[in-house]
Amino acid sequence: MVILADGQSIDNFMQISDHVLTEQEFSSLKKGDATVFRKVYEAYFGLILYVANRCGLPPSEARDVVQDTFFKLYDKAAGLQSVDGLKSWLVITAKNQALDILKKHKMQQQKLVTVHGITGLSNQKISMQSN
Repeated sequence: MVILADGQSIDNFMQISDHVLTEQEFSSLKKGDATVFRKVYEAYFGLILYVANRCGLPPSEARDVVQDTFFKLYDKAAGLQSVDGLKSWLVITAKNQALDILKKHKMQQQKLVTVHGITGLSNQKISMQSN
């Protein structure tokens, strides 16, 4: 069994029910009910953090993914179709956000390599011209 930094087991996250909310609560969530939103947040926070960490993000960015995932839920709750898909929606949203961050990091690294490569070439040209 793998234990996370907060002392919880991964198994605890994987066993979270797809049915944290009743149909009535889901309807309230879609209308922006803060109490129901808090219930969803408390039920799925650990799972979303786990997903972000498993994608390879450092802890601070994994927490950003959790925050952004729940912001998206708040913004898009009215468009969700079924309480049955809530857990999957959260996991997929978190995974996609984490992958977007990783792509951004890769692009930034490629830009740094390119910039350093160009700088190195221009330094060579300058030194060759001065000979």
